[in-house]
Amino acid sequence: MASVEERVARLQEDIRLRHLQQLEKIPVSTEKRVSNNSPWRLPSYYQYMEKWSLKAKDHIHAAIDARATSDKDLSWDVGLYAFMESAAVYLRDWPTLFLASQAARQGQSKEALELLSNSDAEIRKIASMWHPDLHYVTICDLVEEHPDSDPTLDGPFCGAFFSSNPKTPFVGIVFKGTHVESWEEMLVDLRYIPVESTGKHLWSTHVSQGVFATLFGPFPKLGGQTPFDYIQRVVSTITASNGNVSTDVHLTGHSLGASYATLCYAELLRLQLNPPTSPRPSNLRIRDLYTYGSPRVALGDFVDALSDALDPEFEYPTSKSSTSSTSSFRILTTADPVPLVPPALLTDPKFIHLDSAYRVSTNAEPEPVDSERGTHPRPPLVPVFDMSSHTPFAYFDALYWTAGSRKGKVGMRVNDEKREKQLKVGRV
Repeated sequence: MASVEERVARLQEDIRLRHLQQLEKIPVSTEKRVSNNSPWRLPSYYQYMEKWSLKAKDHIHAAIDARATSDKDLSWDVGLYAFMESAAVYLRDWPTLFLASQAARQGQSKEALELLSNSDAEIRKIASMWHPDLHYVTICDLVEEHPDSDPTLDGPFCGAFFSSNPKTPFVGIVFKGTHVESWEEMLVDLRYIPVESTGKHLWSTHVSQGVFATLFGPFPKLGGQTPFDYIQRVVSTITASNGNVSTDVHLTGHSLGASYATLCYAELLRLQLNPPTSPRPSNLRIRDLYTYGSPRVALGDFVDALSDALDPEFEYPTSKSSTSSTSSFRILTTADPVPLVPPALLTDPKFIHLDSAYRVSTNAEPEPVDSERGTHPRPPLVPVFDMSSHTPFAYFDALYWTAGSRKGKVGMRVNDEKREKQLKVGRV
């Protein structure tokens, strides 16, 4: 019988081979992709991740022991850990990925596979720092690949952190935020005019055009599959490798990654609450959503539909599953301007956020944010140019302070009464 290490290595190689098949068909331009490897023009970003990992190790271990899930209330250990997942995927190595793509297109499969492994090696190193049973694999990286519907948009980058410990089985699906030098990724943010979800996705509600098109639109280089379908299949492969052990799945992302995570989470939850149209592992359980610095991504009908799906008292038609242990948590720093948009103009539609949101800082307890349901948020009064409160650096400082602020206690939770008040506001 193969050891755990051997099974994990085979699983990672199998998923990497699928990724390689994508790269064989996708040209990656040198000019845009190798000029700046790290986000926010910081070559030392890995060193920050390393320092944060050591500093927050007690919180991270507590989160992993809890299978990276919260109960009814947000566990700040898990909130900090899920953020670390979101921050780690920015370590993806653009120049090495370019070389892997180049080798793949030249038929040098062995070299391309090695380069592809090297392109996310730093992410895997960080995962192993968190726990020896924790692993990472890149699921899809649709660089310079576009959906059929819009050749100006790039597809998502998505990876998975997963535990091989049968006592703490979980998978974290993580979406990367916007790369500062990718105009196509920025266009996904800017193409926010709401569209009605097609193909029965997302309860046929209205969501941001750019994010919906690049997550649920077919991609030629995926053989006509959508990124969502591809991600779902790979995650099913990961959870199936655990045999009959029940595996909790959470989703997370920062910035644009938060937008992707929100829509992907909603669709996975919708499918879990309906009889499956295709077989999926019976041990897979969709649990929580954790987003950081998320822009608004949908109109009120989506927020209402997802809120109903998350309400354990709501009688969902044809459902054979329960959402009693499923929660959505949105976290923002005090001065982050990104959650204020859209709208960007007074004439924009009524974009609103999901409920269960908390504002964090480095000098005060987390503050529940009032529900936006039934309101029409207005655009910022003045243009915002200071993005320092939106960076992972600001989020780590605030989340680390919050997780340990009460007498150095690991596992601080949001006050039940405050959260219940917030939820009631959303149901008025």
